[in-house]
Amino acid sequence: MNETVLNKTITWWETKRIIFNAFVGIVGIFSVFANIPHTFGLEDFIGIILWGIVANIFYSVGILLEIVNQYYLKGKLNIFLFRHFFFIIGTLMYMFLTWSYTFFYYYNNFIYSP
Repeated sequence: MNETVLNKTITWWETKRIIFNAFVGIVGIFSVFANIPHTFGLEDFIGIILWGIVANIFYSVGILLEIVNQYYLKGKLNIFLFRHFFFIIGTLMYMFLTWSYTFFYYYNNFIYSP
């Protein structure tokens, strides 16, 4: 595996992580404020922190796919050609997932709370 390719792959994905976190975070903040029917508690805050950690774990799949392609497949799949596509689709899907999960979480807690 070429160390230069590995460094370029990691650098490309890590510079985009800030953009990913900003978009997902903005959608998360907006959806919490738009859907919150009760007081915001510690469990909600912990859930948001865990959601962000899981989001970044899933974001790292792009890096892992490229590294696996380079190391095991010797670059045969040319995954780097689809970086922008994976980044855009992944970010949009996680933004949608963040909004929908927040909506269903607060909606269900509102309906079933005593």
